[in-house]
Amino acid sequence: MQGSNKPVVMVVDDEDAVRYSFRRMMANEPFQVEAFSSGLEAVDRVRAGGISVVVLDVRLGGDMDGIQTLQAIKELEPKVSVILMTAYASANTAIEATRHGAFDYVLKPFESEEMRRLIQRAYQAHEAMATSIHFQETKSEEEPSESGDCIIGLSAPMQEVYKSIGRVANSSEPVLIRGESGAGKELVARALFQYSGRRDALFLPVNCGAIPEALLESEFFGHEKGSFTGAHERKIGKLEQADGGTVFLDEIGEMPLETQVKLLRFLEDRVVTRIGTAQGKKVDVRIIAATNRSLEEMVTEGAFREDLYYRLNVVTIEMPPLRRRKEDIPDLVKYFVNKHSRANGIKAPAILPETLRTLEEYEWPGNVRELENTIRRVLVQCRGHAITPDDLGLGDGPTSLHSETSEKGAEKSLAVHLENKLKKARADLQRTGNCAPVLPELELTLVEKALELTQGNQVQASKILGMSRNTLRKRVQSIDSSE
Repeated sequence: MQGSNKPVVMVVDDEDAVRYSFRRMMANEPFQVEAFSSGLEAVDRVRAGGISVVVLDVRLGGDMDGIQTLQAIKELEPKVSVILMTAYASANTAIEATRHGAFDYVLKPFESEEMRRLIQRAYQAHEAMATSIHFQETKSEEEPSESGDCIIGLSAPMQEVYKSIGRVANSSEPVLIRGESGAGKELVARALFQYSGRRDALFLPVNCGAIPEALLESEFFGHEKGSFTGAHERKIGKLEQADGGTVFLDEIGEMPLETQVKLLRFLEDRVVTRIGTAQGKKVDVRIIAATNRSLEEMVTEGAFREDLYYRLNVVTIEMPPLRRRKEDIPDLVKYFVNKHSRANGIKAPAILPETLRTLEEYEWPGNVRELENTIRRVLVQCRGHAITPDDLGLGDGPTSLHSETSEKGAEKSLAVHLENKLKKARADLQRTGNCAPVLPELELTLVEKALELTQGNQVQASKILGMSRNTLRKRVQSIDSSE
């Protein structure tokens, strides 16, 4: 398939039937399949470039077996995800596969759906590793030509961030990145990985706030088939997959206490034990964590383990909010305008000086993410003309960044709601002289209102209410039980 933009999955097996079955199995998937019968052919194809995932049989005929082919592929392209297949299960095969950098291994015969899901996960891991981070070197008129993401900013606060990255990139100690939501904490994590000695291994991000609590332990440590309801296949967890590399734990403050205990144990002994087995495996993984929460307050509330806090807080990097580095806004705006104009196939519009002044005067509660989303929306609406202050929607209209769909607007609405409830509570107090029945009801109605304003997002609701997610969860349970 010449000219295809689909990511390439390469299948290497010396049996014609297996190669044919893979082509059929992946016919409706968003991947291009290329199949080869020997290790030498596979290595030559990887050398040519453009391969995202390799599915490789262990017992290949010819001059190279599967393990040798795996080693050769990893030497050429360390960021290619390789899945090994074998019809002969053995402890040695499993150890050799993961020791030489295989993403996973599966036993023949396997379910088609299981393999498709595994290929999708392997592709996501490849993309996470392949995304490069670049830095703005000067206030040049030229845009960065490299692919990947760019950390923009030459302000004094950003210079401190760069210095911190340089000081700790090559260390294996945990790093805690702190900063508000949308400030760019994951870019710092990727830069730490890219400039470390682990850059040729895996970088695997895990959003602790986006994964259901019941599945979080499995996501970290993996599980054996049948170890719990819904475990239809064996899964290697992120910590085991990233052996030799880096795992990025985003929103670490949302991790349940039970999982915190197991993460602490892993940080102490570096042993991963999948759910459903007593056999552990020693792995070498660097942990980078990020949070927009006050972990100190969470420790005081009992929502975060103090011993895990001190274990993670070996090195801290503070990502400054955008309002503390407003001199970076012109460079950020230029970068986002050019980036998203190219992505949409349109000519980059001019930005009026008064437009930049308006952008610099705004406080940006959503930080760089909010700025980028604003630019993307404006590019769709301005249709090529110069971007004016009115295009930004920073006033009080329906497209305003102050609208009640924003966190700041939600806080304002919650304050109005609280004021109305307090007026009613004062009236009840004057009438009855007893405020005891009012306070629990007041708290529950505020919780309900916060969840309504955030469309059920408990992470955002807990931030608005100023309580931990665990505390909010208990309040929600009390609401559910009273209904």
